[in-house]
Amino acid sequence: LAGVLSPTSLRPGAAYEFAIDNDGDAVEDIVFRIKASAPGNGSGAQNVNLHKATGGGGGGSIAKGQTESTIPVNGGGELRIGLHDDPFFFDFVAFGDGLNFCPPSGNPNTASGTDFFAGLNVTAIVLEVPTADLLDGTPNIGVWGRIVLNGKQVERMGRPVINTALIPSGSKDAFNTTAPADDVATWTADVTASLIGLNGDAGYSAAVAAILLPDILTIDTSAPTGFLNGRDLDDDVGDTVLAVVSNSAITSDCVDANDVSFLSTFPYLAPAN
Repeated sequence: LAGVLSPTSLRPGAAYEFAIDNDGDAVEDIVFRIKASAPGNGSGAQNVNLHKATGGGGGGSIAKGQTESTIPVNGGGELRIGLHDDPFFFDFVAFGDGLNFCPPSGNPNTASGTDFFAGLNVTAIVLEVPTADLLDGTPNIGVWGRIVLNGKQVERMGRPVINTALIPSGSKDAFNTTAPADDVATWTADVTASLIGLNGDAGYSAAVAAILLPDILTIDTSAPTGFLNGRDLDDDVGDTVLAVVSNSAITSDCVDANDVSFLSTFPYLAPAN
């Protein structure tokens, strides 16, 4: 909700990071780190610096430029940071109303959902780099985003909805500070209990928790992408998550696509509303 509940700029002093695990141990082997200056007077543009670091300690700046512009990345690729249409589509109000999805639309033969995110914006960081730069002997990687402030991780996400739907309300900040490598030991019991509350099947819930943790978006880059193998912008993530957590008791929120079309070329996200 950029411009509504949050600013439309990055926080100066914070590090916005993409972490890449390419050997399957849930520990980052490559980190792309973005830092931004304070917004400039008048234009509001921020100077940004993209730094790449590897597990061996090497690295350095690979891109510099300003927000709301496309910045070339050394070694190939592009970076863009700025305001875009929120690409997520989901009936978030129905989710908070006891999973009351797809109420009658007035026509008894149809049902509809309401995309809570329609017309809203995000301050997006879009980074494209050569796939080969992310790999280490196999086509498999894991990706998560995180924000570090004053040397402390204060937010992170791999797969969507894990923290939102499956972590108890009083533990969300603690989850955000946990490293993915510690997820299984720290959060399996809570995630399993939340899943049991949604589907009533303890065995099934334990099996799903073992798939969802650690909270890393896994991708086999040699196979077609699509959630849960990575995540494409037009994937109906809401429906997939509902079916998984409910053991197929709920299969749709009746919101099937973003409210506006995505772009076919970089930066892929639709323009800001």
